[in-house]
Amino acid sequence: MARSGSIALPVALLVAALYGLAAGVPTFSQVKWEQVNVGTSRPLGRIPAASAACNGKLFVFGGETDVKSSDPTVVNRYLNDLWVFSPPGGQGSLPGGQGSWEQLSVHGLSGSPDARVASSMVCASGTLTIFGGIRKDKQDFVKLADVWSFNIARNRWTQIQKDSAAAGGPGPLSSHTATLTDLDQDSMVVFGGNDADSANVNKLWVYSLSRMEWVLKQPPHSPECRDFHTAVAIPNSTTFKIWGGIVDVNVWVYDVKSNTWSASGPAPSYRSGRSGAILDDKLFSFGGLEIGGTVDYSNEMLWRASDVNEMLWSGSSWEAVKTDGNVLPAGRCYATVAAIHGSIWMYGGYHRPASVERRITDSETIEKVPYIICCVWSSSRKNCSKNCTGTCFVSGSQTELCSIARSPRYSCTGP
Repeated sequence: MARSGSIALPVALLVAALYGLAAGVPTFSQVKWEQVNVGTSRPLGRIPAASAACNGKLFVFGGETDVKSSDPTVVNRYLNDLWVFSPPGGQGSLPGGQGSWEQLSVHGLSGSPDARVASSMVCASGTLTIFGGIRKDKQDFVKLADVWSFNIARNRWTQIQKDSAAAGGPGPLSSHTATLTDLDQDSMVVFGGNDADSANVNKLWVYSLSRMEWVLKQPPHSPECRDFHTAVAIPNSTTFKIWGGIVDVNVWVYDVKSNTWSASGPAPSYRSGRSGAILDDKLFSFGGLEIGGTVDYSNEMLWRASDVNEMLWSGSSWEAVKTDGNVLPAGRCYATVAAIHGSIWMYGGYHRPASVERRITDSETIEKVPYIICCVWSSSRKNCSKNCTGTCFVSGSQTELCSIARSPRYSCTGP
């Protein structure tokens, strides 16, 4: 966690429109960031917040935000507010192409979870489920073991378990990941994290959202102990992939159905606080912090084919996505990153310039630019997600160049 003088980045969201295909090899040649107009209601910048994307929206809970103090022992303020972001054009968004934030639960609300950082959140069947994290108790940092649910329709918090250990679960845990897979929306899979003894772990727990029961899984082998790693669910499967948190050359995939881990190709080079997502069968990793002779906050976006066979066929591993345009997010770590509506969205994060200690404000952002979008196909080629000009990227294991430069609209009615 950050200490006094840290900088929680502004609540601006930036969206990356990905496009490009080079000579039949799946590659993203360019990315253009756009700072999204979100109106006047917006959350404070924060890290590391719990987040979940579902039903085309992004939910963000808790985290740590700035407190200005000359006392170096003052710890920044921990939050327990809950916000939802509706992307432009989605239900709940503002008119005129603006995205919108809505506060679902205010900070300090009675009957809500303690203010915390480094917790996890998943979303299923109209309910958010939050587990673990760290709260500040005077001069102490207390690991949490509780489970809470939030009914989105009723705007109501319910404490499910005060102590998960007493319910047969993991007990106090922070900086872990919790993941729901598309084909098993009842099993919240909790992996890794930092336990009550301040030790990183590699245990894998499954929590049934319907039965409110924990099971400790014991796969034949597991990745190394870690915390603050990335986990992304693979669409239309019972699997998810993890990487990072420690120096590890592998991406790992876990199958909920078979209870097995396996290596899934190379991981990106280690940076503290990288964030990631999966979009169109591609893994993406953004930002992170590296401390060498200087402190380097990255705003680089890396990508890799999710499928190992496709990655080997293309002859490439993780590659940097080239940026097109002048609008670039500041380098940061521990940002919230999610794939929604065919784009990657990024919110918040941490950045501390070496020469000055101040919060980065919206007024310092560069004038926004319009999207440059691509045509993203389904593997059956029957549906095109966006109208476009130029070339199309075809998702799935097969790729091809779709030349449509003379037409702004392409009829996606192929076989």
